[in-house]
Amino acid sequence: MNNNVDTTLYLEPLKYYNYFLKDKHLENIEAFLSGAVEKTNFSIDANKEVVEQYKKKCKESEELEKKIGKKRAFSGFLLFIGILLCLVIVGIFIILHRKNKVKKDIEELEKQKAKIDKEKATFLSQAEAQTAPLVAALDEQTAIKLMEQTAPILDFDERCEPELVDRMVEQFGLKEDEFDNHSTLVVQSGEINGNPFMLTQTYAMNMYPEIYTGHLVISWTTTERDGNGNTRMVTHTQTLTATVTEDAPRYAVQTQLILASDAAPKLSFKREPAGLAGKSEKEIERYVKSFEKKDAKAAEKAVKKGESYTKMANSKFEAYLNSSDRNNEVEYRLLFTPLAQTNICTLFSQDKPYGDDITYYKKGCINLIYSAHSRNMDYSGGTYNYSSYDYEIIKQKFTDYNMNFFQGLYYDFLLFLSIPMFHQHTPLSFIPTHAPTRNVSSYETECLLNKIDTKQFAHEDTDTDVILTTEMINKGKDVDEINVVAHTFKKVPHVTMVPTLGGDGHMHPVPVHYFTYEPLTKKTPMVIYKNAVPKGKEGIIMEYRHLYLANK
Repeated sequence: MNNNVDTTLYLEPLKYYNYFLKDKHLENIEAFLSGAVEKTNFSIDANKEVVEQYKKKCKESEELEKKIGKKRAFSGFLLFIGILLCLVIVGIFIILHRKNKVKKDIEELEKQKAKIDKEKATFLSQAEAQTAPLVAALDEQTAIKLMEQTAPILDFDERCEPELVDRMVEQFGLKEDEFDNHSTLVVQSGEINGNPFMLTQTYAMNMYPEIYTGHLVISWTTTERDGNGNTRMVTHTQTLTATVTEDAPRYAVQTQLILASDAAPKLSFKREPAGLAGKSEKEIERYVKSFEKKDAKAAEKAVKKGESYTKMANSKFEAYLNSSDRNNEVEYRLLFTPLAQTNICTLFSQDKPYGDDITYYKKGCINLIYSAHSRNMDYSGGTYNYSSYDYEIIKQKFTDYNMNFFQGLYYDFLLFLSIPMFHQHTPLSFIPTHAPTRNVSSYETECLLNKIDTKQFAHEDTDTDVILTTEMINKGKDVDEINVVAHTFKKVPHVTMVPTLGGDGHMHPVPVHYFTYEPLTKKTPMVIYKNAVPKGKEGIIMEYRHLYLANK
């Protein structure tokens, strides 16, 4: 952590972002790209010239394609007319004209187009070769480096090391998820004034009820009497419907920001979006009055139960934070000073860029932030976000991606930064009780695994997506021997007869076809090298952040 960082600049972090950091970040992006251009000796003018030639050939190819299309349509029309008039001489002349003239015209145009397409491909290849070194210079860590440069209070790591994870577990009580239902896609870690954090994006599986429906058509007859007293037989039909509910796996990307701080170490509560972003003052006043009544009742219930909930004087803040399940009033008031209250009210009243989309869990020393805007945000920093053959496109994509990256991630940090006690408090130094059991954290290992085709690790009977986790086998010098564990399911078909009452007054067995999901696992031994790979090592299948995945 840069000890020269002035944390007082972040006393009003939203205002600081709007009036300084946003513009500063754009300057840093432009400067970084200019530096990369100079470092790689990339010629903007040369690329522009080749791109113009490529686009010119694209246009020529499109124009020839249109001409060929028109000629083909005309050829088909002549054939149709010729067939209709084939019994007379004029029809024969039309068919011969189509064969000798129109067909030759099409062939000539196709030759021209083939030549143009070859030239077009050559220019595209030249342009891609020009931009390749530049794109390579904008590696996966660029977005993080730029964010750290703009907001140095966020001190990012090159990668998430086992030591940081162990510290969050031992010193701050992080409970790592022990279930096999998620796998890390992206991890970014670091510190805020000594307080460690991890941003994780995971591919998660959860079981949800799925409804299966079956149908059965039944018929029966009844005897009816008409107005004249005559009887007749009437046939009735009815489609019976029955359902069966079984759990089925669903997969989605989840993003969470985990921040550790021993400020207010005993305090726990949860808050969800209040829905007040962008509301008028009158609407907010009505909501706050309604909240005050509910809050008063909650305080009364807490007293009767012997709990320590006491509503604060700032009802507007209480409405925005909505944390009536808090468990420690003393630490709550120490944490949420008048400035923190003002910051939070300001933050959650904004309707742009995301509105109030923050869900926050404080569990002792661990703070968990979830936001709707970060759920599917790409925080990988991958160069595919701005790869192109055209410098102008690269420039636009690079700028847009890094501005969105900074804004999205900074807004996830905003709640933590809005509480001065968090970022101005430095935790006690950590003395580990044991050496790390890994060279590479499980988070980074899973990130590496998920960058290749995960299906190659799956059981042969797999019918679903794959969740990859790891088992540690042996820790060597800068190398971990692991088992890659693929968690999947096999769909097992079933049919059951559901008794259903019909209009004839009888129960009928309605067939319902459904699936159950049988868990499958498959283990594949692999090795992860840290920083370097022995010369001549065969089977390297992926590199990321100077970590190398190899077959064992």
